[in-house]
Amino acid sequence: MKLKFTLLLMLSALLVQAQPGKSSLGLRAGGVSGIAFKYVDDDLRGFELIAGAKEGGMVLTCLLQKYRPIGAGRISGLSLYTGGGAHAGYSKYTEEIIHVVEGWHYHAYHEVTSPVLGGDFVLGVEYQFESIPMNLSLDYKPYVEVFGQKDFRVDLWDIGFSIRYAFNQ
Repeated sequence: MKLKFTLLLMLSALLVQAQPGKSSLGLRAGGVSGIAFKYVDDDLRGFELIAGAKEGGMVLTCLLQKYRPIGAGRISGLSLYTGGGAHAGYSKYTEEIIHVVEGWHYHAYHEVTSPVLGGDFVLGVEYQFESIPMNLSLDYKPYVEVFGQKDFRVDLWDIGFSIRYAFNQ
C-alpha cells in the first residue's frame, strides 16, 4: 500500500511540473480518505485524482470538474465546482459461512477481497488563499458501484474535506 501511494506522489509531481495551470496536492478526509491531486486549467476546467482507503481496501477516483468563481472582494478565491467521473479498486470484508451438520450449526469466517467499480458525481466549494500556497475544499461526492460486498451499491453520503498545497499559484 505504501508503494502505491509513493508511486502516486511521484506521478503527481511530474504532472505538476508539466502543466501550465494551477495544481495542488494534499489530503482528503471523508467517506473515501486519502491523497488528492487536483489540476485546474485557465479555462476553469479541473481534473482530480484521489487515491484513498475505503472499507479495508483501496480505490482510485478520477473526476473531471468545471469551476465557477463565486467570491468577490474579500473572498475572491472562492469557487463552486461540479463534475463527475469514475472509480476503481478493491474492498475487503468478512463473510460468514454457516455449516449445519446433524443439527449442529458451525460458523466459519473468512476474509474476502473483491474488486469495485463505479461512477461518481461531485459538487463542492473551494477556497484558494491569496497569501499562502494552500487551498481548502468541501465536497459532496455521491457514487454508485458494482461488485464489492454487494452487487450494486449507492452511497449518497460521501462528504469530504480536503487541504492541499498549491503549486505554480
